[in-house]
Amino acid sequence: MKKLILLILSVFFVIQLQAQPNNYPNEVYLGVKGGSTFSRVRFYPTVKQVMLEGYSGGIVFRDISEPHVGLQVELNYSQRGWKEHTDAGVDYERQLDYFVLPMMTHVNIGNKGFRFFINLGPSVSYLYTDKETFNPPANATYTPNDYYGKPVDTGFDFQFVGGLGFEWRFKDGNGLMLDSRLYYSLPSLFDPKKSAYDASQLQTIEVTMAYLFRLNKHKKKKE
Repeated sequence: MKKLILLILSVFFVIQLQAQPNNYPNEVYLGVKGGSTFSRVRFYPTVKQVMLEGYSGGIVFRDISEPHVGLQVELNYSQRGWKEHTDAGVDYERQLDYFVLPMMTHVNIGNKGFRFFINLGPSVSYLYTDKETFNPPANATYTPNDYYGKPVDTGFDFQFVGGLGFEWRFKDGNGLMLDSRLYYSLPSLFDPKKSAYDASQLQTIEVTMAYLFRLNKHKKKKE
């Protein structure tokens, strides 16, 4: 319940921030992005694992309506999950493909040519596919985890997302952005009441590049 309240408050903060009246000339951008993801799951009790590498890509909408502060919303396709390699030589991989909708407060510092920025806010994800790869070696002695062969229990995922990056801005108003961020899931993938694990929360690092097109470019006045 506490996590749900924090998520609602984050959404409320983003909406209220954008609703404040001001005379600042908006900067509106639309762009495309792509890059890599590195994810794992925080299991409790702990499960030995390594980061699973995937990719992420989508579209970006940004509206800067205050000096150095705005709203950034994205719709992305993101590969997440985790990978295990036990001492018995058992390889297990779980790839979870999501449609991801982050709604973040955007804060930037810099000038017309270069900016440093921070993004922070809530995110909602919808699980599109769940792929499981399990290759135990012949005659291996091991105890399978109880989620082997079982689908995840959470179709919708809610996360907090925070990140930082740099942006190069061109004379035509467009920009090239390098962004790194961390997604931390609130619900568990597997219901603790049905699983041996009290927690199973996704943790995802995302590193992407995006090209942003300025939609409301200001034309120079003729003298």
